[in-house]
Amino acid sequence: MEKNTVKKSGVLAIVLLIIGLLAFELILYYLVDAPLVLCAAIFVIFAVISAVLIYVAKERFDEINEGQDDDCNNY
Repeated sequence: MEKNTVKKSGVLAIVLLIIGLLAFELILYYLVDAPLVLCAAIFVIFAVISAVLIYVAKERFDEINEGQDDDCNNY
């Protein structure tokens, strides 16, 4: 397995884990009969967090493809 594949797999695993935890928490709010407005607000917040995570993961994939080992090496 290539070194880049391992790095990409790590990034993907972390993003999926965090999004999965956010979805699980949202389901728990719904199951404990939280008000619908609260569930909707939490959904919006979690959707924004998930979108940011996906964007950052895409940026990291681009860095890996360009051969940058770590972003802090640029400074």
